[in-house]
Amino acid sequence: MEVISLVEAAVLWLVFMFIGTNLIGLVVRGVVGEGVPSSTEYREPILRKEAAKLERMNLWLTLISALVIVAYIYTLFRAWNAGVAAAALMLMIARIPDLLYEIKTGKKVGPKNMPKGVISILSTLLMLGALPLIWFSIR
Repeated sequence: MEVISLVEAAVLWLVFMFIGTNLIGLVVRGVVGEGVPSSTEYREPILRKEAAKLERMNLWLTLISALVIVAYIYTLFRAWNAGVAAAALMLMIARIPDLLYEIKTGKKVGPKNMPKGVISILSTLLMLGALPLIWFSIR
C-alpha cells in the first residue's frame, strides 16, 4: 500500500513539474519580455506595426497563462487538498530562479552549468521538498 502511494506521489510530482514548469515559463518570459522585439526598434512602419502586434499578443499570453496558473492551483486545491496545491505551487516557484538564469545567459540549466549560490540551493530544496508533501497529502 505504501509503495503504491509512493509511486503515485512520484508520478504526480513529475506531472506537476511538467505542467508547472511550462506555465510559469510562459509567465516569467512574458514579464521579462525575452524574445519579443520592441516596436520602437524598427524604422519601417510595417515592421513597427507587426512588432506592436507581437507585444500585444505577448501581453495577452502572459495574462492568460497567469489566469491558468490560478485556475490550476484552485483546481488542485478543490480536487485533492491544500497540500497538493501547495506542492504544485512550490514546484513553480522553485523553477523561477533557473528561468531567470536561462533568460540572462541564454543557456539551458543543466548538471554542467548549474548556477551556484544560496538561491539555487533553496530552489532545489523547495523542488525536492514538494515530493514528500505530495506523498503526505495523498495518503
